[in-house]
Amino acid sequence: MATDSDEHSPITIEQVIGPQTETRQQTALGLCRKCNDLNALEQLFLGTALLGILGCLGLTIERLVTLEKNTADFIFALVLLVNAVFCVYYVLDGVYRERPYEVFTVVIGSAILIIYCAAEYGVDRSSKCRPWEGQCSPNDIVKMTRLILIGIIGPVIMALGCLVSWQYYKSGNLVFRTVGANIELQKMCRIVYLCETLLKFDLQLGVTMIILVLQSSEQADELSSLEITILSVGIAFNVLWMLLGFVGMWLESKYLSHIFLITSILEPAYIIYKIWDVSDQLSNKSGMVTVVPPTGNITTTLLPTLEPTSPTAILQIAVYFIGLGALALRVVLVVTMVVVSRNYGKGLKEKVYGTPPALLVDHSQPPTAAGFHNYGSL
Repeated sequence: MATDSDEHSPITIEQVIGPQTETRQQTALGLCRKCNDLNALEQLFLGTALLGILGCLGLTIERLVTLEKNTADFIFALVLLVNAVFCVYYVLDGVYRERPYEVFTVVIGSAILIIYCAAEYGVDRSSKCRPWEGQCSPNDIVKMTRLILIGIIGPVIMALGCLVSWQYYKSGNLVFRTVGANIELQKMCRIVYLCETLLKFDLQLGVTMIILVLQSSEQADELSSLEITILSVGIAFNVLWMLLGFVGMWLESKYLSHIFLITSILEPAYIIYKIWDVSDQLSNKSGMVTVVPPTGNITTTLLPTLEPTSPTAILQIAVYFIGLGALALRVVLVVTMVVVSRNYGKGLKEKVYGTPPALLVDHSQPPTAAGFHNYGSL
């Protein structure tokens, strides 16, 4: 029999839709979904993407072990390895943390893997490779197998990735769970998540560019000592620069964000130089050039032709297009970071990143709209 207190007690959600089970768990990477929370489309995308990318990754590692280090084949295999590892991370993080931008990055990454496999298949391939006659070398067979694998599964991954990404973006479950029903905070939260994905993708293209530049010359001594120094610290700088962006957003520190934006021009400056240098090399044609040596005797020299299908030419073409993509991505990233920094102090950081350690809180600043103190700059 119901008592008076039961009749006047408010109706709870559990009474309407039943008791709810927890579908998320705390991990080292943050709050992630459980496997039983994934729907059929997500499970299909996750399984297909991991099958295709890990299969490509396994064949790539096998080739890295057997190839000579100073060949174009080895460089393309190394580039494939780096991009495949990034794609595996995007798949897992995108699905288990329900991030639409990272899932869409898998679509772009899969397209890049297909292009790399096709280009690498054409490098140093035997002209007499006829698999139906059993005349292919073991090297060609591995490359062909990898190209067929990613060529078949890649488009499926891209189609499923577009569907999953759109599902996440349209539902907005992640954003709603993070900031609630506040429309303005939801817009700011989407921009923050987009900026995080762009930071990771920028690191991926930066590392790829460094690997390609180091081996895109006919001879190693064509790189100046300054270039070798720049490229040697390039990967470390890219990682630190990405971390600087993340920490700046986590602390909502305009000081760190300004340093991030100022230093954002360093890598593009070098990329522009390399694009110009590669364009100049690719545009050179065979011909006679007049040379005046110190002795005063005028001679003519025939400039060498750079074959468009040679390994060096393919690597230089890759540097050219990856450089253009990295420049475009850097512009979008900088603009996005500017928008994010303008939203500092509006109560978003506590909901997205939680409360930081007490030593990082600047109590001299007035509380934000959400009732928290601003973080001091490092």
